[in-house]
Amino acid sequence: MKAISSWPEDGENTIKSIPSPYQIARKINISANSSYKMWNLIFEKEYIKDMIIMPEVFPGGLRRYYLMAMLPFEYLKDVEHKLGELPFVEILHSSNYLKKKRESQGVENYSEIGHIQFISNEDHLMENLDEIGNAFRESGLEFKMMNYFPYSEVSTTPTQGQIRLVNCIAYKSVKNFSTEEITDELSYSRKRARKNLDMIVENRFVKGKVIFNFKKIPNIITKQISIMVPEADTGQYTRWFRSKKLIRDNLIYYGNYPHTLTLTVFGESMEEIDNITEFLSENFNEIYTIDRFETTFYSEIKNFYRSIQISERE
Repeated sequence: MKAISSWPEDGENTIKSIPSPYQIARKINISANSSYKMWNLIFEKEYIKDMIIMPEVFPGGLRRYYLMAMLPFEYLKDVEHKLGELPFVEILHSSNYLKKKRESQGVENYSEIGHIQFISNEDHLMENLDEIGNAFRESGLEFKMMNYFPYSEVSTTPTQGQIRLVNCIAYKSVKNFSTEEITDELSYSRKRARKNLDMIVENRFVKGKVIFNFKKIPNIITKQISIMVPEADTGQYTRWFRSKKLIRDNLIYYGNYPHTLTLTVFGESMEEIDNITEFLSENFNEIYTIDRFETTFYSEIKNFYRSIQISERE
């Protein structure tokens, strides 16, 4: 899981292109046969629900936004269903936030929060926020928005050809992805398709989104840890985490957001998780441990995104 979750980040224990079972075998030093067996097991047992190719560049002034709102667990399914009716919503995460140094201290003060990831342009932003608010209210829940912000790590402007390529593969499952789709849709040769795929990965125009199902993984305890940091540029913290063996050896997934870093760590006991949390609390002031209930990816975003891109080309 560590190997496939890190695509396309570069560095130790990571893979730079969309990984195949054979690449994973080489990366973690096991036989290809064992890798294929594990690959199938991971999906058959639903340890990983899916791996989605997420676009990081958008046509027509579109941007990705993150929104945080209070979302009590008893309302989760209703809100999840209502958000699924909004074509511009990509992902809903739901979680408990607990501010403390050690998970096993048993502190019960926590906040139940929904994290909504959606696509919008500036002209329609307020309208889209209203629709998200209505999804909460129609579920019988007051819409208590905590924060929202646009976010992108992309610093290079894509060409129209690169936008077309990103559009071609956006929101597709890595499990079923092949370069033949690009050659057929864009009339590229196999060589050109691979060259351009490398280019958009190098520029971070796409990322891999791994949708885990931690509840089904036996004998593993997972926690997400959110860390508030004082600077918008979090690159230095990324390097710091990867230099610390305790973090690196127990890290499954890493998220980088403005002023916030999110680590998903695992262990065989709560003591292991506690040790990581305590180590981080010695270096950072604001540490939150997170129990993540669920991650829901809304497939209709594919049609929403592609319809805008196609209309632009016309």
